[in-house]
Amino acid sequence: MEAQFAVANSSAHPGLRGGIAARDPGPFYVPLCEAEYTTSGCPSNATRWSPANMIYHWNWNAYTYWNIGRLGGEGMLSLLEF
Repeated sequence: MEAQFAVANSSAHPGLRGGIAARDPGPFYVPLCEAEYTTSGCPSNATRWSPANMIYHWNWNAYTYWNIGRLGGEGMLSLLEF
């Protein structure tokens, strides 16, 4: 993430000004379940919020993917307003 934000810094990279937008998708991460869980999964009595325990794929959570896509779209729109 630091590298992405560094490239989007127009003070450090004036030649890229108006061509790069960076956003943090971290707030859109949805955990596997409401309770503390381990790599083996959720406790049996916990409500599941995501379909899979795969943090590298955002736990296969469609809501997370949608929010990240929306965030990217907002970033692209901000470049048009430049």
